[in-house]
Amino acid sequence: MLLALLIYATPVFAVFPNPDEIWFGTKSPVSYVRCYENVAETGDMLFLAEGWVKYDPATPPGTATDYYIFEVRNVANTAVLVSRPLESYGDRPISIYLTKIQVDALPLASGSAYVMRITGNPLYFAPMLEGTDMITYTLSADDWVDQSVAVVGSNPLRIGCIYIATNMEEEDTPTVYMVTSEGVEYLNPTGASLFLAGIPSLNVWVPSLFQITTEVLESERPDATGSYVGYVTARERLGETTGQAIANIGSWLGVSEQMAAGLIMMTLMIMLSIWLYNKTQSGKAVMVLGIAAVMPVATFLGLSSLVIMFILIIMIVLLLGFYFLTRGSL
Repeated sequence: MLLALLIYATPVFAVFPNPDEIWFGTKSPVSYVRCYENVAETGDMLFLAEGWVKYDPATPPGTATDYYIFEVRNVANTAVLVSRPLESYGDRPISIYLTKIQVDALPLASGSAYVMRITGNPLYFAPMLEGTDMITYTLSADDWVDQSVAVVGSNPLRIGCIYIATNMEEEDTPTVYMVTSEGVEYLNPTGASLFLAGIPSLNVWVPSLFQITTEVLESERPDATGSYVGYVTARERLGETTGQAIANIGSWLGVSEQMAAGLIMMTLMIMLSIWLYNKTQSGKAVMVLGIAAVMPVATFLGLSSLVIMFILIIMIVLLLGFYFLTRGSL
């Protein structure tokens, strides 16, 4: 009986055939493998790679998550430090994120050589062979990137993700993962879903990498490409000079460009309302002006429905409180 239990409990290795192709990066000799430091907090690490496993999903049945693993190992390639299941087959971003506490506990040293590895799950594969069921890459000092130095227009993690997305588009033609607006590339919703699967929290770390939406919202004026990208909206609608001025005001106030445009619009509307009230002594006329003017102007500026509602509510409250109720003109 005991012998039968031991036999039953002994893992049985299913010897699946090698994948058709496996590598880091593109088919060229250049591989994209990096470790970004100080991404969300000082001392954290994001191990990022462009990984490729081409494999018939019907042999074995299941997904890449079931059968393949992305690992960070010591430089001798003898011990696994941290690992994560591969999200999907094909040319995809893959990553492992470690907080500072996790980095210190392992411990990992900045700039050191570590082995990045994609390998078959040992529960289903026989021992791996380099270049067949397994591919490795050893990080060098040049592969470490300090993300804390990221600034607008030069964000290392953003640049790296666009590089991977470009390679993915080439491999997955005619699938498109990016959209370009005024010469700047962004991940569209399809690309965003793949990158967030491979790099969770990327939208928090690099929000400027993502396109807001590809759908034209009701009452919004579509631009030439039919896409809406956050910080270029005011420039597209008001021109480069005015748009840049609004962007500068938003930066000084610590708010987005859209919010800065909304605050300017709200201020102008209040000034116009005061002028109209002084001319007409009619609170109703001012309210009609506000309701009639806020929506089309906000739509022209490309403001979201939430911002429009915010502006409208604030303006009505101010006008009611300062003019209508105090002077009894309603």
